[in-house]
Amino acid sequence: AACFDSPLSKNGLYTSLQSWRSFSHDHLHLDLAHASSPITYLHQKTVRIMRERADNGSSSDAFAAPTKLAIGVDGGFDPDAEKAQYDEQTLRSVMVFAPGKDKVLLADLELPCGVEQVDLSVQALLDYAERSAQRAAVESAGWEEERKVSKYSQTILQLPAKRAISADAKEWVCTSCGANGNLWMNLSDGYIGSGRR
Repeated sequence: AACFDSPLSKNGLYTSLQSWRSFSHDHLHLDLAHASSPITYLHQKTVRIMRERADNGSSSDAFAAPTKLAIGVDGGFDPDAEKAQYDEQTLRSVMVFAPGKDKVLLADLELPCGVEQVDLSVQALLDYAERSAQRAAVESAGWEEERKVSKYSQTILQLPAKRAISADAKEWVCTSCGANGNLWMNLSDGYIGSGRR
């Protein structure tokens, strides 16, 4: 990919009806550089219109802070929360670009396939994009962090600490040498050591 433009970008997105590859306005020349005949593109430009927010003092669930590491489930991140703030309007048009020239009007061309074939290509492209979006939504719906229980957690022996351990890790020192960097703690008996073995 030459860039990360989408239909939401300033100049929208151009999708070739011949190859189904998409380009930003700034990168159309990459596709036209090796073309010998005009190329037809579906130009999509999406505009977001902010919704008016009712100030009734109640906080919406869509804007609530997540309480657990999850996506699309209660208490987790809501992937559709941002969409609740605005409406989207997508403008679509068919444009033809000829190599070495600016836009060419569709009416000025003699299309061997006919306008009906262009309409079918556009509809096939939009149908494919919709199916892909639905598949992505199904695959990402309801993800939640899976917490695995360690096989040692039920049998770990907790011994009484031989000395008081500060809650502030900056006050920790190695029990054997007094070092205060690169420390580790044995969770069974509270021994603080330094270095790695």
